[in-house]
Amino acid sequence: RKAISRFEAVLAEEAGVLNTYLVDEKGVYSIARLIEDAAQALPKAIRSITPPTAVRDLQEAGRCLAFDLFTASGFHALRSLEAFIVVYHRALTGKDLSPKDRNWGAYVKALEVAGAPPPLCGLLTQIKDHHRNPLMHPEEFLNENEAITLFGIVISALIAFADATSKTPTPPVP
Repeated sequence: RKAISRFEAVLAEEAGVLNTYLVDEKGVYSIARLIEDAAQALPKAIRSITPPTAVRDLQEAGRCLAFDLFTASGFHALRSLEAFIVVYHRALTGKDLSPKDRNWGAYVKALEVAGAPPPLCGLLTQIKDHHRNPLMHPEEFLNENEAITLFGIVISALIAFADATSKTPTPPVP
């Protein structure tokens, strides 16, 4: 009884200074997975070929989604996809994208010129027009449904890019 009484006293004192939060599930994504390893939303084979910068941003997108930072989640998800676009262009052409053309319109055009599959370019255009470009305006914020949707769309696009990358012959080094 004395031990329980001491424990309760310590617990009561500690609980007063602990930061504790209740975080709800986000769609089909578990909070633990979003916080610890959101990249597990990608199939294992695709995770192994995903650029480290894309994985890092996907991890950040998951954490932001878990903690209701919905607009930040969208930014990180889109950055993850952008990192894969840059790598895919390099795999397709053997060249890096021009630093002065760091916008998604230029990315789509460069991929089309390089012979990327039209459905892939169409997907990228849709994401650019309906998600990425509107989100760049400071008056725009994502709500929970929009952030979950965008996270899922980016996962789908990463899978599509990974599939296209696996079908792309390695170009000669220029």
